[in-house]
Amino acid sequence: KGDQGEQGIQGEKGDKGDKGEQGIQGEQGVGVSKVEIVNDELVITLSDSTVINLGNIKGAKGDKGEQGEQGEQGDKGETGAKGEDGIGISAVVIDADGHLKITFTTGNTTDLGNVKGADGEDGVGIAEMYIQDGNLYVRKTNETVAVNLGSIVGEKGDQGEPGATGGQGEKGEKGEKGDKGDTGATGRGILRTEISGSKLIIYYTDNTFEEHDLSGLIGGSNSEEYSQLSFVELPDGTYGVRANDTVNINDLVSVEIPATYKGVAVTQIMAEGFKDAISLEKIVLPDSIKKIDQYAFYNCNALVSINIPSELAYIGEWTFYGCKALKSIDLDMTKNWKVKVYGGSMYKGYYSASNNGTTTLTINYDYNEVDLSTPEKIASFLKSIVGGDPYFYGYRSQWTLS
Repeated sequence: KGDQGEQGIQGEKGDKGDKGEQGIQGEQGVGVSKVEIVNDELVITLSDSTVINLGNIKGAKGDKGEQGEQGEQGDKGETGAKGEDGIGISAVVIDADGHLKITFTTGNTTDLGNVKGADGEDGVGIAEMYIQDGNLYVRKTNETVAVNLGSIVGEKGDQGEPGATGGQGEKGEKGEKGDKGDTGATGRGILRTEISGSKLIIYYTDNTFEEHDLSGLIGGSNSEEYSQLSFVELPDGTYGVRANDTVNINDLVSVEIPATYKGVAVTQIMAEGFKDAISLEKIVLPDSIKKIDQYAFYNCNALVSINIPSELAYIGEWTFYGCKALKSIDLDMTKNWKVKVYGGSMYKGYYSASNNGTTTLTINYDYNEVDLSTPEKIASFLKSIVGGDPYFYGYRSQWTLS
């Protein structure tokens, strides 16, 4: 038998392995919408000019996952598990009973209760609101066709870059199967919503929540009783009042201001609240009114009757200018009033004055004195110019209770 032959030459290097499949792209999240979308925020504007800002509805783009370390070449790794879908809003509707209903991507539906105020005079509200093909459509009660307010779907995330291809190595033993990749983080969605009093509370899946005031939606402000008036919530939590923009100011003849609105005190006549109400003859003010702001009854030339509330502590400039028919104002002169009045001689300006609990107003300009001993004289001062030289413009006076 012959000797064994020499070992053959090593074979050529093996072919390059196939490129691993690209992971499945996560589904895109659904953002939150509203009646108007302003700077990516959902804003609901009511017929009484109340604006509710529900905040940013455009989800932030997720961070790009870090590139895994290159392992030894082996069998093709399993495709990573698909990330969980975030919970979002799929539809928002107001049904025939006036209830606001939100349908989530899970199929669950939340009834947020009645958001339709009592019938007002020729009011314009929202008749229909829905999402179609990622766009928000709103139809008002005075329209037959819904208006497309644009897309409310968040932008599609960038596609991850493919992993680098490993260098070709010598063919050897089969490598161990790679570990399964981590599941991607769950997107931020809405977990649940609830209404507490007049507040809408939205709970998110990242354990955060937001509160939104729905007092303008619940109970309505356009009831027949107050259809002439519009109420404004003040910083101290009370309400101010003015003529409703939906009525013709020239149609106001007699107005009675309520002491409370939604159980809260009405404390202020807003600036220019009834300005140019040229047909207004009578206005009744409750004792809860503490402030009558500037121009409140400017040019109400038919006004003949107004009562002064016992709690009044402030009267602004130009309040009764042009009220030609108003003959008397029964202001309590037993109280200490601090007054700022415009006037002077050659050089005019604002001068301080006070009554010190008497019926005489002393102006700190050569100590000029004005007799305010009767409601008629008070009305004359607040409507006109007094004095000779110097002149003082009584209608440009500002009264503050000290």
